[in-house]
Amino acid sequence: MDEIATAHNSVTDQMLKMEEWLAAYEAKLTPLEDRFIRHNLCLCGIPESTAVSDLTSYAMGLFRTLCPDMPADMILLDRVQQVVKARAAPQTTLWDVLLRVHYHHIKEAILRASRTAKELSGVYAQIQIFAEISPTTLAQ
Repeated sequence: MDEIATAHNSVTDQMLKMEEWLAAYEAKLTPLEDRFIRHNLCLCGIPESTAVSDLTSYAMGLFRTLCPDMPADMILLDRVQQVVKARAAPQTTLWDVLLRVHYHHIKEAILRASRTAKELSGVYAQIQIFAEISPTTLAQ
């Protein structure tokens, strides 16, 4: 019985150490996730007629329209991808696109310009721009 009790205590101690280790890494992971999506923007309302290969040029054109004074070489996009809709979501002819702007201050300038801009026309008429919010931020 002593051997079994000792082995049980050893396993229990190891489990407690692993739980502490996991909690420490979860605490480190949350800021890393938040930092990773810090530069993300979500563009909602892109016409489905826009080809996936043209999403980058479409976003660049939108940003140049919103911020005409910003140098074009400062607007760098690290990633542009279409957001897949859930099957239960209503199928519309508009896409949502998630993109990552390389420089945070450029992302902020784009958001500021989108809030103060007059209504856009043409292919950008239905576009809405949102800052991507971390799920962990919402949970807090």
